[in-house]
Amino acid sequence: MNQIVHFLKTNTLFPLLLVVALHFSNSAQAAGNSEVSYNLVLAGGGLKTCASMSLSSCKTDSFSESAKRANQFHFSSDSVDRFKQSQVFKKQNEIIKSRFNTILEHFYASPITISGGVREIAQEFEKHAAGFSGIDFVYDLPNDIYYALQDFFETANERREEVNLRENKSTKVAQIYMDFVTQANLKRAPSDEQLRIGVLTSSSRDAFASADFYQAAFENAAKLAVPNVKVIVEWIPLDESLSYAIQMQQKGFDLCDQLDSLKAQRLVFNRHVAYPVKAKLQTDICKKPDSLIVTFQSLHGLFINGGDQSKTLNTLVTHDGKDTRWLSIVKTKLHQGTLILGGTSAGTAVQAGGIFNYRQIPMISSGDSEVAFIRGGFALPPPPFGCEKDKNCPHGLLEDDLTFNPRGGLGTFTLGITDTHFSERDREARLALLNMQTKTRFGFGVDEATALFVAQGKNDTQMKIVGEGGVFITDVQNGIFKTQAGKNQVVGLSHYLTDGDNILFDAQTQEMLFTFSPGKQKVVEPTSIKAPEKGEWRKQVYLHCGTTSFHRWSDMKIAFLVNPSQETQFFATSNNPKHCSYVNLLFGMEN
Repeated sequence: MNQIVHFLKTNTLFPLLLVVALHFSNSAQAAGNSEVSYNLVLAGGGLKTCASMSLSSCKTDSFSESAKRANQFHFSSDSVDRFKQSQVFKKQNEIIKSRFNTILEHFYASPITISGGVREIAQEFEKHAAGFSGIDFVYDLPNDIYYALQDFFETANERREEVNLRENKSTKVAQIYMDFVTQANLKRAPSDEQLRIGVLTSSSRDAFASADFYQAAFENAAKLAVPNVKVIVEWIPLDESLSYAIQMQQKGFDLCDQLDSLKAQRLVFNRHVAYPVKAKLQTDICKKPDSLIVTFQSLHGLFINGGDQSKTLNTLVTHDGKDTRWLSIVKTKLHQGTLILGGTSAGTAVQAGGIFNYRQIPMISSGDSEVAFIRGGFALPPPPFGCEKDKNCPHGLLEDDLTFNPRGGLGTFTLGITDTHFSERDREARLALLNMQTKTRFGFGVDEATALFVAQGKNDTQMKIVGEGGVFITDVQNGIFKTQAGKNQVVGLSHYLTDGDNILFDAQTQEMLFTFSPGKQKVVEPTSIKAPEKGEWRKQVYLHCGTTSFHRWSDMKIAFLVNPSQETQFFATSNNPKHCSYVNLLFGMEN
């Protein structure tokens, strides 16, 4: 730790190339211009949305009686037999099959429909377990049979999930949805009679499950944001399985009637029973894939859901790393200024890529800070969730290892690595380590319920922050990275911008210029700002907002230190401060 303190106090090691522009900087004010047409939205996940299946995010329950409020699972002789005859059940060990038989035999005589999810299923299993815990049994199942348990018993539901953003507890989350729609409307040509928004749920294990939610969310956002515009929100049924089938079709192999088998290989089962309309739509598109070309060409906005960024990458990029026809259309429209591309969580992480300063931008795919600092990062596919429990982690990986795709993701955001759920999950260390290991100058960590709006131009990139949290930026251009005997040391520069703040990156000067929300003032003496409960880094800095001396703490077996310099500036709202924005704050980390 003393070494890091020495590094941070030796200013000659850090020629600070970043120029901070205050409120009256003309170039920085351009970054905050409300008329800027943004082409990317990078949301950090945790967009808690008032929906009929998420009433905890609502001020009131304003939904109709016909709204879908929960998934339903029906256990009867027919569904039990179908489950037990499946290949995924037959391949389980005898203990698992025996315990399933003990529980499921009760449903032959007494069928039951369960509303909810895994928790409710586990609670029902507990009632019928004999000599073992039904709850522990469900949660300890290997991944394949765990997902099959849900998929084989889920029933078709004609009801549709509804969304009401007017009743959203988080007004900032509602604003993110509406601002996306507003920006999409700016992409509409005068001759376009309709505003068309596509939602892509390929990041999910089951792309069908969240389709209705995202359609409803953007339909509701459109009513509030552009009430006089005719808006079509369309679910795009692409997922890994369909994308693979279409690619194989181009090579002369017809797999359109084998989509169920392709899904089962990816631990998705029996979807044609629970979602017959969506399953048929996928099959129809598989047989006429050119219809997707027309769909993508007509879009003014495209939004990608959260889940697993590698699934969306596999959907939109071919096995040999080339853009699919659909991704090529997206990139062309982004370049033409006729499309805005947004995403949340995985839908943000997948956007990193391309080339910056002659180096490939990688895509982060898994891992936590503590394990990253112990073992470093691995240029490998992410290990399956629960692989340590199932004892099938590949390549000697641990489930929490930091993994990344060195070729990057979609390559739509080319300024740096993108990370999400950021402050809440203490991901500062894993991002900084990956920056250093891959020699990537910038990293952008987006907090939950927060979005970074981006306008990428030829000569500059303008960004603004909207949301309840902030965006953490690492700059390691002049940083230090040392690794020895299992110990890692990282020293670099950080910025943290919050709601209403703006950033301008000048490609020619390689400088970042910052403007802060008009409601914020420079903090000239230490001020304690209460931070959200989650996020130790955010909490420590908030408690010392405006400090002029270094501050250290330990978390996750990592020692952290931040050290303000003459270039460091803190900003907060003058009355009832909620956020602490800062720029040019030196940091050090070591395990």
